[in-house]
Amino acid sequence: MIKKLVDSENHVLSDDDLEKIASLSNGYSGADMKSLCQEASLGPIRSMTFDMINKIEADQVRPINLQDFLSALNIVMPSVSSEDLSHYVTWNEKFGCSDTGCSV
Repeated sequence: MIKKLVDSENHVLSDDDLEKIASLSNGYSGADMKSLCQEASLGPIRSMTFDMINKIEADQVRPINLQDFLSALNIVMPSVSSEDLSHYVTWNEKFGCSDTGCSV
C-alpha cells in the first residue's frame, strides 16, 4: 500500500525502507496510511527555508526519504486504537459472518 501511495512521488525509499515503514505503521487504516504518506511528502518542503521555496523549481525539491516517514509517524497516529480493534475482532468472531459468507 505504501509503495502504491508513493510511486507517483519523487522518493528514494528502498524495499527495506518500505518494510520498516509498514512495520512501524502496523494498525494504521488505509485512510491513516494515506495521511501518513501525505505528511511524509511535505517533509522535503518543510526542510526548506522560506527564501528557497520562493526560488526553487519543482524538480529541484529533494526526494522523500525514510526520515520524512519517521517524522510523519510522530504526527499521524492510527485512528483506531489497538484496544478498539481488539473489540471489533472479538465482535466479528462472535457475531460476524464466517469465511464461507453470509446468507442474508
